[in-house]
Amino acid sequence: NPFEEYDSEDDLMDMAPKYTGAEFSKGSELHMIRTYEKFNEVVKQHADSLREMDIPTAEYCCGYWENADGFNHPFHIHTWNQEHFLGIFDVVKTKNDNLTKILCTFLYLICEIRNTTSNVAEKIYEPLIMYGEDRELQNLEQNERTAVDHISKMMKFFNETYETTKTLNSIMINLVNQFNALYNKDYPDYNILFKKFILEEAFDAMGDLLGVFVAVDIIVKQNDQLNADWALYKRMISRVRNDVNKYGINDRQMRRLERYCSKFDKTILSAQLFSRCIETKFEMTDETKRIKDNKELRSIYL
Repeated sequence: NPFEEYDSEDDLMDMAPKYTGAEFSKGSELHMIRTYEKFNEVVKQHADSLREMDIPTAEYCCGYWENADGFNHPFHIHTWNQEHFLGIFDVVKTKNDNLTKILCTFLYLICEIRNTTSNVAEKIYEPLIMYGEDRELQNLEQNERTAVDHISKMMKFFNETYETTKTLNSIMINLVNQFNALYNKDYPDYNILFKKFILEEAFDAMGDLLGVFVAVDIIVKQNDQLNADWALYKRMISRVRNDVNKYGINDRQMRRLERYCSKFDKTILSAQLFSRCIETKFEMTDETKRIKDNKELRSIYL
């Protein structure tokens, strides 16, 4: 009885069990085994409880991620081959840093010309050639409404063509200035690098660029229906300008339309792309050496 009272400590000591060393070791071992078994039983019960909770949760998550086509699955790893895309400076390498930079500049300009002119036949030549093929030249009064309708539908095409030719013209100016700067006796590296070094590929690309301008000019000149419709459209613009309210537009819209018509009329539809390009003032600053006076450039390319 743990609550039994004893008279003295001696009586308490007499009541204590008397164990030998061997009996004490055996009892301790049995106690440890039982404690370990109980611990394992508690752990097993806890693991079973967690497993019962995890199974429905896992099934729900798997179903959710499968509905997302698998691309957002938290355990999916997607890999792609990482390739190094070569650039201009990876391809062009020389021992002379200045020459490397110059060649890369010309290579970039040549690539721009090639990319811009690669599909001009489909984007520019064919629409201009085919314009008006579905009808013949008619009386001006009968044809005016049809002409305005067809030209209105072509305005987006004219703008895209204008932007393309504008880009080509800018590249042309850049190329000519590059030639003018390099093939110049005042350039420090002229005698070392460029006196006997001819950039034929760049010069050929310049010829392809000018060829686009010549082709567009010829196509426009030979399309009588296009020229007749454009003349009627400009006449309609003049009438609208005098009474914009009657046609449901405001002054701002009218000015914008006139700006577009003006730039188309001076370039694409006047067949003057080539002439305006070669008559451009190529010298970008007043201090730039005049191209006409560049004897070194003329001796090589002209």
